[in-house]
Amino acid sequence: MVRLLTLNILLIFLAGCVNNSDEKLVQKIDSLQKSLQTLEQKIAGQNNQDTIKNDEQKEMDTSLTHQTVSKKILHAVEPKNIQDTLKSKKQIQITTPSTKQTDKSTRAETSVFYYYQSTPKRVSVEITPWHDGKRELIFFDPFGNKTYTINDIRRSFSSTTELKRFHKNGACSQAKISINPDASMYWHETEINFDENNNPQWKKELQFPQESTEQNLNNRWWWNAKSKNWVRQQIIEEQPVPQK
Repeated sequence: MVRLLTLNILLIFLAGCVNNSDEKLVQKIDSLQKSLQTLEQKIAGQNNQDTIKNDEQKEMDTSLTHQTVSKKILHAVEPKNIQDTLKSKKQIQITTPSTKQTDKSTRAETSVFYYYQSTPKRVSVEITPWHDGKRELIFFDPFGNKTYTINDIRRSFSSTTELKRFHKNGACSQAKISINPDASMYWHETEINFDENNNPQWKKELQFPQESTEQNLNNRWWWNAKSKNWVRQQIIEEQPVPQK
């Protein structure tokens, strides 16, 4: 802008120094003056546009700032409903136990397996899930053949089995069956012993409380593998040898 003013003053000075007769020079100076005026107008118009743009940008920034502040303020002072919060906590407390019950029912529908210490891995004992108060304990030999089955029940009376000991190869060594009849003062326990192939060998039956010391003397049974049943062990009393 300063340069334009300086050129303009020089042209006016030159115009005053020349003779009136030099018309061509005067015409050139006039044309230069017009060009300078045109440039000044363009520069003035451009400055006005820049000023308008800057003002518009400032207004936009100011409006955005006001909007942001107002949103933050509204969010900060937004009241919380205490009753809704308590309702949500109650819903959580109500729904959590139902989820746990579902998990328990899902687990109860899965069989429990015990395995032989062999490769490939083979099932030694399968305990089926409880269904209608009943379940089964199924015993297998190392080749997958069924060797024995115990039926548990939980109703007005109960008969439940616990696997007490195992052989080193993974076969069951001893199973204990507890029988609790309903409305009776006695309960019974049966101990079944197995070999290393899950074949039953012998069992012992006990009654509690005992009525006498002789009560549980003849309480042993052995497994007849051919007929697949239990046979009570016979006690043979010695007879006195008659003297001649």
